[in-house]
Amino acid sequence: MERQVETLPYAQVLARFGHALSDPIRARLLLALRDAPGYPAELAELLGTSRQKPVQPSGLSARCGLVVAVPAGSPGAL
Repeated sequence: MERQVETLPYAQVLARFGHALSDPIRARLLLALRDAPGYPAELAELLGTSRQKPVQPSGLSARCGLVVAVPAGSPGAL
Protein backbone atom coordinates (compact mmCIF):
# COMPACT_ATOMS: atom_id res chain seq x y z
CA MET A 1 0.00 0.00 0.00
CA GLU A 2 1.44 3.35 -1.04
CA ARG A 3 1.27 6.35 1.21
CA GLN A 4 0.75 9.82 -0.16
CA VAL A 5 2.67 12.65 1.42
CA GLU A 6 0.95 15.99 1.81
CA THR A 7 3.11 19.04 1.19
CA LEU A 8 2.11 22.15 3.08
CA PRO A 9 3.09 25.78 2.55
CA TYR A 10 5.85 26.99 4.88
CA ALA A 11 3.45 29.17 6.88
CA GLN A 12 1.23 26.19 7.72
CA VAL A 13 4.24 24.06 8.65
CA LEU A 14 5.54 26.76 11.00
CA ALA A 15 2.09 27.22 12.55
CA ARG A 16 1.80 23.48 13.25
CA PHE A 17 5.33 23.34 14.61
CA GLY A 18 4.61 26.31 16.87
CA HIS A 19 1.45 24.62 18.11
CA ALA A 20 3.38 21.44 18.92
CA LEU A 21 5.99 23.36 20.88
CA SER A 22 3.46 25.57 22.70
CA ASP A 23 2.72 22.78 25.18
CA PRO A 24 5.66 21.80 27.45
CA ILE A 25 4.68 18.11 27.47
CA ARG A 26 4.45 17.95 23.66
CA ALA A 27 7.83 19.69 23.43
CA ARG A 28 9.36 17.15 25.83
CA LEU A 29 7.74 14.35 23.81
CA LEU A 30 9.36 15.59 20.61
CA LEU A 31 12.73 15.76 22.36
CA ALA A 32 12.30 12.20 23.66
CA LEU A 33 11.38 10.93 20.19
CA ARG A 34 14.44 12.46 18.54
CA ASP A 35 16.60 9.91 20.38
CA ALA A 36 14.52 6.80 19.70
CA PRO A 37 10.98 5.65 18.93
CA GLY A 38 8.78 4.63 21.82
CA TYR A 39 5.48 3.09 22.77
CA PRO A 40 2.81 5.52 24.01
CA ALA A 41 2.66 3.96 27.50
CA GLU A 42 6.45 4.17 27.87
CA LEU A 43 6.52 7.77 26.67
CA ALA A 44 3.70 8.75 29.04
CA GLU A 45 5.60 7.23 31.96
CA LEU A 46 8.81 8.99 30.92
CA LEU A 47 6.97 12.31 30.73
CA GLY A 48 4.97 11.73 33.91
CA THR A 49 1.60 12.18 32.23
CA SER A 50 -1.40 10.13 31.14
CA ARG A 51 -1.18 8.22 27.90
CA GLN A 52 -4.24 9.91 26.41
CA LYS A 53 -3.17 13.53 26.59
CA PRO A 54 -0.09 14.26 24.49
CA VAL A 55 1.25 10.82 23.68
CA GLN A 56 -1.56 9.57 21.48
CA PRO A 57 -0.46 9.59 17.86
CA SER A 58 -3.22 12.09 17.01
CA GLY A 59 -1.69 14.55 19.48
CA LEU A 60 1.22 15.29 17.16
CA SER A 61 1.11 13.28 13.98
CA ALA A 62 -2.35 13.95 12.62
CA ARG A 63 -2.52 17.63 13.54
CA CYS A 64 1.12 18.63 13.31
CA GLY A 65 2.71 15.99 11.11
CA LEU A 66 5.82 15.83 13.28
CA VAL A 67 5.71 12.17 14.31
CA VAL A 68 4.47 9.04 12.61
CA ALA A 69 2.76 6.10 14.30
CA VAL A 70 4.03 2.74 13.06
CA PRO A 71 1.74 -0.23 13.80
CA ALA A 72 3.38 -3.00 15.85
CA GLY A 73 4.67 -5.82 13.67
CA SER A 74 5.24 -3.65 10.60
CA PRO A 75 8.68 -2.87 9.19
CA GLY A 76 10.22 -0.05 11.18
CA ALA A 77 8.24 -0.86 14.33
CA LEU A 78 9.98 -1.22 17.67
